[in-house]
Order: sequence, then C-alpha cells, then structure tokens
Amino acid sequence: MALAPQLLKFSTAAPNIASYDYNSIASGINYTTFYPLVTKDAATQYSLQDNTNNFSSIRDTKLLGVGTTTLTFDSSGFNIQRTVRGTAFMSVGVEEALGPIANTLSVQLFKYDGSTATAISTASVLTIGSETTQTIYSFEMPCTETLIAEKEQLRVVIILTIPAGGGGCWLSVGHDPANFDGENVTPSTADTITSTRINIPFKLE
Repeated sequence: MALAPQLLKFSTAAPNIASYDYNSIASGINYTTFYPLVTKDAATQYSLQDNTNNFSSIRDTKLLGVGTTTLTFDSSGFNIQRTVRGTAFMSVGVEEALGPIANTLSVQLFKYDGSTATAISTASVLTIGSETTQTIYSFEMPCTETLIAEKEQLRVVIILTIPAGGGGCWLSVGHDPANFDGENVTPSTADTITSTRINIPFKLE
C-alpha cells in the first residue's frame, strides 16, 4: 500500500519541543511571571518583562499628598499567539505613610493592540487606612479568557490614590526586577520588595 503524501515529506528542521511540569499539564495552564521596570533612553519607558536580568533606571514611584498616580507597563509584542485563562496573582511592594482616610492601590491586567486596551481582569482595589510601614500587598485577579494575538501586548496598570485630607501623606510602589533598593521602597532593610510581579496563567496549546 502506498504511503500517504504527508508521510513522504522530509525536513531537516529540528522538532519543536515544549517542556512543562506535571501540575501544568494536569491543570492545562502554565504561569509566566512578568516584572515592571522603567528604562530611560530617548524617553522614559514603562515596560513589562518576563525575566529578572534587567535593572530598572527608576526603582520606585512615590505619590506625595492628595492626588492620583497611574503607572502603565507594557510588554513587548508577542511573537506567537497565546491565551490567558485562569487567575492571575500580583504582588506589589510598597512604602507608605498614610492617614485614616480611604487611600487606594489598584491593579488591573489588559491586552493592548497598539491603539486599544481591552481589560482581561477587573480592577482589584485595596483600600488602605492609617499605615506607616513597608510591606507587600498581594492581589488575586480572575481573568476573562483572552487571546493575545501575534504582535499584541500585555499591559499592567497600577493606580495610587490619596484622597482629600491626605496632605503630607505618601504611597510608594517598587518596580525593579532585580529587587534593588529604591529611594523609598528598601527591601534590604524592610519586609518588602521592589521586584513587584504578576503571575499570568496561559493555556497550554
């Protein structure tokens, strides 16, 4: 019997091999950790990278007094499509001196196509009362199943807010993958991190 035509094709290309642990195979999900950082070249760039080999030019950001600071971190464009499915987990290192008012720290995950940001998770908002400390806040972020197409990006948005009555208060957030001390967030001397990170669940495909 003649072989099927597809069995007659020959290639010298190396096979593609993907390796996952048992838990990833059992759940159908593989987590990838991304770290926000700030680079300074022609302009200041807020980036999201999946390794700790890079160092942030600015290791933390401080909101001083009444107001809102929004930090937007974008990954590089994806080279192959992937699907976000499951629950993301984010840990944010902070330094704070806050009064007894409704200060908030908000985190949210998006996909970004270069012009439009589409929410993957709802905003996770933590209300912080009277605190003077350095610590880590962790967030559980259920995600809508979302296809990240080739060239699309992931985006993480962190929002710091100090409302009226918070004059003289401050809230700082770290963003250095290497976990070096910032001007305000200092993991070498306190129970905190500048290596803020988000663990994102991708469907095994």
